[in-house]
Amino acid sequence: MVHTMLFGSAHSLGDALWNVVTCCRLPALFCVLVLSFVGTGIPESLAGGSSVVYAQAVPMPDQYETPRGLALGTGARASASGLSALAYQPAALALQSMYAMEGFVGARPSTGAWVLGAGVVDTVTSQLAAGFSFRSVLGDRGDTAVGTDARFGFALPLGEVLALGGALRYVSLDGDPADGVPIENRIRAKGLTADATLSLRLSNGVRLAFLGENLIDLDSPLAPVRVGASLAIASGGTLSVTADALVDMSTFEQEEWWVGGGLEYLGIASLPLRFGYAVDTGRDMHFMTGGFGLIKSGMGLEAALRQSVHGESATEFLVSIRTRVGN
Repeated sequence: MVHTMLFGSAHSLGDALWNVVTCCRLPALFCVLVLSFVGTGIPESLAGGSSVVYAQAVPMPDQYETPRGLALGTGARASASGLSALAYQPAALALQSMYAMEGFVGARPSTGAWVLGAGVVDTVTSQLAAGFSFRSVLGDRGDTAVGTDARFGFALPLGEVLALGGALRYVSLDGDPADGVPIENRIRAKGLTADATLSLRLSNGVRLAFLGENLIDLDSPLAPVRVGASLAIASGGTLSVTADALVDMSTFEQEEWWVGGGLEYLGIASLPLRFGYAVDTGRDMHFMTGGFGLIKSGMGLEAALRQSVHGESATEFLVSIRTRVGN
């Protein structure tokens, strides 16, 4: 009897542990593959302890942002959908059926830069969800890196709760060096890089994402190699909390963090309200973020603001107009 009780319990515990391992093995394999790719993709100059940080201040990463992601601190990657999924977490494209288009304009008063662009996603036409965006950064080359950035994202569902996605990104951003800095050390990013993401719907209100960004190292702080995870929890359809944590593996002499999160309130019909906070440990900067949307009959106007509250002064506005058909 004792033998049966002990070993019967042991078998039950073993079965439970095996079920956990089985459910988690694909995310774990994804993380191992991403980290292995990153490890082989870092240039020898960085592996030897040098850094892409030059004599001038290290600029912020420059990437496609949406008002929702900007307002929620660090992108709210786990709960992203539509164009936000294209920007931050392509795997999430496969979790909803929709067709959406967006045009956006942004301003960065601290550098005098303007951002103009558009994006489109289609997760209806075929099983392979896809999206494309194009943006231009305009301004004085002496104050900011200017140029273009194009992204093609795609995702494939692996069952009802799991999706795998990626993005190919071609970036061409260039800026003049600061006084006393050699021309070869100017801040620039040019070439083709790639993202890989895995999205997991744990329940109706909980989502988890694993992320790898700019996995082909362009040796630039404008497009850093980053890996991390994101978690989103929704309550009652009116409130959601998000958190993101990304490790910058290429910009500084040691790994630094881009962490934060946000709160989205959907209790007012057609008027989502968003607030967030973000911390950049490498640049020793903290940001407060916020935004809102006006959404009716598939059309939407969204706006967001990010303002540094610690460290170097930095401000960014972003406004978009979008149309969306689907869930």
